Amino acid sequence: MVMHLRLHAPDWIARGAKCIKFEPRRDCDPWFTPADEQDCVDICNGTWDGVVCPTRDKCLEYAAVNNESDGVWGGKTPEERHAMRQEVKHRYRLRPDLAPRSEWQWPTLN
Repeated sequence: MVMHLRLHAPDWIARGAKCIKFEPRRDCDPWFTPADEQDCVDICNGTWDGVVCPTRDKCLEYAAVNNESDGVWGGKTPEERHAMRQEVKHRYRLRPDLAPRSEWQWPTLN
């Protein structure tokens, strides 16, 4: 089975993503290294230099819709994104009149 992205990644360079300035090394990608997690969150959220990453919201949306389970995305750790997903599930369970976005559902297999 081939998995397809539900939402394509924004053009990080054209939108000025701050993470583009930090080249991953062969042995380490800071955005996917738990030891560097807080530094990456600070860079995304502007705590590091006072400037919030201009792609932060789109990055978080991309990670949420595509169910990214690892790394820092949109200034959120994997645990924070997991908590957000649980909150959304809880909210929709309590409000049956709300329909989840189509990107949040598994495609029907023929």
